[in-house]
Amino acid sequence: MRKIKFKYFITLQRGFDLPRKDMIEGPYPVVGSTSIVGWNNEYKKEPPGVITGRSGSLGVVQYIKTKYWPHNTSLWVKDFKENYPRYVYYFLKTLPLKEFNSGAGVPTLNRNHLNNLEINIHEYNTQRKIASILSAYDDLIENNTRRIKILEEMAQRIYREWFVNFRYPGHENDKLVESELGMIPEGWEVKTVGDILSIIESGSRPKGGIDPDENEIPSIGAENILGVGKYDYSKEKYVSFEFYKKMKKGHIKSGDVLLYKDGAKIGRKSIFMDGFPHVECCINEHVFILRTNQFCSQAYLFF
Repeated sequence: MRKIKFKYFITLQRGFDLPRKDMIEGPYPVVGSTSIVGWNNEYKKEPPGVITGRSGSLGVVQYIKTKYWPHNTSLWVKDFKENYPRYVYYFLKTLPLKEFNSGAGVPTLNRNHLNNLEINIHEYNTQRKIASILSAYDDLIENNTRRIKILEEMAQRIYREWFVNFRYPGHENDKLVESELGMIPEGWEVKTVGDILSIIESGSRPKGGIDPDENEIPSIGAENILGVGKYDYSKEKYVSFEFYKKMKKGHIKSGDVLLYKDGAKIGRKSIFMDGFPHVECCINEHVFILRTNQFCSQAYLFF
């Protein structure tokens, strides 16, 4: 490995202005500070692309395999300086980019401070080997994520077919009867969500907020909940074991259904089981734990 200043490693360039109203639907992704923010019929750069946040959200690094438009909220690698692009992507993910914030209000990545940072990098052939190993894992994760999405869609379609349209196996032999919600299979009942819950509770966090140096018990917030088998560990916060023991509500058990109860993503839900995402953890005040009674199972409640 050799030690150099960041400015001799790569050159970062501010993205290009493109208001949402000016985007014309097309095949090229418009890449913002953390994700694709839209699609356009024109592109600015050829692949591969390595992009990170310039303004707003800092610290997320993206690798783009297609022609793309780097948005003005992002920084894109203009010059790889004979470094392997995929290696550059993984290397940037190891840097504490949030620490180079120079914005008083909106977080802004200061390239001048970053340029003077001393870093250790590998020679080119080693860069390729490292990138090859890591990208194989990334490809596997990507494939599994696609499979999870397909399976989730299948499960939702089956649920709707059986329990909303009443076309479950053997439905031809069952009689439909009147109910306050319309025709339902005989033997079924109409109940409220409250009728099938034994517990609905939220948790808490210490007064004055989370201690950033605490690392004992994960305290799960709305930002962590993504879906079945999906959890954002990067945004995890912690409470002390002493605070955890004193909490009267909000301890997570296997099979719990969690519901994001307020904020921008209200209604997002998940089910935690068998030690996922942690054997021992709790929730904060922005999340509900839902547990059923004898009328149905946790899995039924989730769907």
